[in-house]
Amino acid sequence: MSKSTFFEGLRVKYNIHVGHVKFISDEYMTLCINSNPDPMRDVCILVYANQWKNIELLSGNRNSDEDK
Repeated sequence: MSKSTFFEGLRVKYNIHVGHVKFISDEYMTLCINSNPDPMRDVCILVYANQWKNIELLSGNRNSDEDK
């Protein structure tokens, strides 16, 4: 999968972890698996671009362009 497949807020599954994409760059993305009222306490995992092929897009996601 390429960077254009993902966007911030997208719900995905990576291995056993389910969460949302919090940040994405060309080299990696962060997958937030536990959100807290204080964003500094969010639990996120780092997924490198070569691991994106292991990410499963979850149903119910909508591309932000469709909302316009």
